[in-house]
Amino acid sequence: PPDYVPEIVVITDGNQTRGDVRAAISSGSVPVSTVPVPSLDRQEVQVAAVNVPPTVRDGESFAVEVVLDATVAQQVTIEVFRDDLRVESQRVDLEVGENRFQLPQTIRDQRRARYSVRVVPSTDTLLDNNEAQALVTATGKPRVLLVDSDLQSSDTLRWALDEQGIQVDIRPPQGVPE
Repeated sequence: PPDYVPEIVVITDGNQTRGDVRAAISSGSVPVSTVPVPSLDRQEVQVAAVNVPPTVRDGESFAVEVVLDATVAQQVTIEVFRDDLRVESQRVDLEVGENRFQLPQTIRDQRRARYSVRVVPSTDTLLDNNEAQALVTATGKPRVLLVDSDLQSSDTLRWALDEQGIQVDIRPPQGVPE
């Protein structure tokens, strides 16, 4: 609009990530102002994310992905809790920046599990960002009702389904639910 004065304000820590900002803004006639953001100079580790699949099958293997951010390279201990039980404790080396770790897990005979991840760093300033959580829902094992008048002849099919992790109930025709 005619009464609008265009201006670009760049809020930056001074570290270039992608592209060339100078080239992008120098081609226009729009004034550019910069606001420096002080860099984080303290030693800090944080749990940035805990990624899990939303649903898994009972007994299925899956990975709990832990994303840690660090401002200084150091060794930390990652502790993983399923509900209130510690299921994993691992000492790892962190590099400056983002660090990703895959920790294998399995849920058995449980409908829902809350995974909490806690990092125990050797040097750190904020303790509030050292823990995060994620929730996984487990579906039960698949079930099949096999109806056969000759129960002996269905043994091969029952065995094949059982080998695939499918729970099989075999009944004669008179045992079928109405």
